Amino acid sequence: MNPSWLKLEPKTQPGRILFVGTADLRKGIHYLAIAAEELSRRGRHYEFRVAGHVDDRVRQEPLCRHLTFLGRIPRDRIHEEFQQADVFALPTLAEGSAEVTYEALAAAVPLITTAAAGSVARDGIEGRIIPERDPIALADALEAVIEDRQTRARMATAARLRAADYTWDRYGERLVTALKNLSP
Repeated sequence: MNPSWLKLEPKTQPGRILFVGTADLRKGIHYLAIAAEELSRRGRHYEFRVAGHVDDRVRQEPLCRHLTFLGRIPRDRIHEEFQQADVFALPTLAEGSAEVTYEALAAAVPLITTAAAGSVARDGIEGRIIPERDPIALADALEAVIEDRQTRARMATAARLRAADYTWDRYGERLVTALKNLSP
């Protein structure tokens, strides 16, 4: 990720959950909606913000009533959403290595995701890695991080430290080293 993300000043809004990406089945938007419903049922009234393309059928789905769809946000403005996020959620079912997870870490935002995200976040350190297709595990993880402010603060600090190893420059260094090691 761009190293400028490491310089963002957090302006955390407690209880604000951010999802960035196309709001579709592959990204697990339906699991986020179910988790939001579950948390509401528990009396937890968090703010769920979804930045990215969303089909009108998804937007109008009654299950998504707790999600605020922001639409596409320009790349030069999305950092503002990360700065205000309390937690970043990506309950994806299929990714390679989602850049948004690196951006969340660099912005010092604890990450709740699945192993399918290809994230470098470690469970219990920079966030939580939950099972895929498990909205209750997602709800539990979100609630635990948001409600335990000490844990959230520890994860935010660890997230930024972890992200420093994944800037474009650091990636280039590792790639050059790997290529040199392949030479006869």
